Amino acid sequence: MAKKGLEYVCIAKLQEDGTYKDGEYIGPSAKFTAAASTNTVKDFGDNRAVVTDTSVNTGTVSVEVNEFVNKFYATALGHTYDAEKDQVVCKSNDEAPYLGIACLGQSTGEKPYKAVVYRKVQLKEPTNEYDTKQEQVTFTHTTLEGDFYTLENGEYSIKAGFDTKDEAKAFIDELFKIGTPPASGSTEGGEETQGTGA
Repeated sequence: MAKKGLEYVCIAKLQEDGTYKDGEYIGPSAKFTAAASTNTVKDFGDNRAVVTDTSVNTGTVSVEVNEFVNKFYATALGHTYDAEKDQVVCKSNDEAPYLGIACLGQSTGEKPYKAVVYRKVQLKEPTNEYDTKQEQVTFTHTTLEGDFYTLENGEYSIKAGFDTKDEAKAFIDELFKIGTPPASGSTEGGEETQGTGA
């Protein structure tokens, strides 16, 4: 099965019960990479390994974003965002929230559209880089890196295959509550928002 496409990278705030809220599409992205860290513990008996533990306990996630907009930056890193001014204020005691991160990939074979979700991710501050204009235009992307963890039930990732792109998007939208109105009594919708950890 060959992989041949990436689109629809989304994030959502992870809640204590393992569900999500405030899901949003972050914009065009060029690359999505996740690498698991596994235990490599062996129990020896009779001069040989009789039990090997290769379970996943954590891992890393990297997302290369074409355009890193301020609203997404504030949400992902727990900073304060003023929508009217399109301004992000960063403080030393800001804490990046736990997020779900998902993408839609395409591959060959049956059910070619893949919804890939990492259940609990905490991102780190990206490198802030600008290049001067030269004779030929060069495009600079922003790479977000972070760590993923397991939930209390042991889950760390979901990978689901679909026949159509719309079905894969709908799966992510439903899980991350993208396009879902806030619950009754919600105080969201003010000019300033700040991410909080789960």
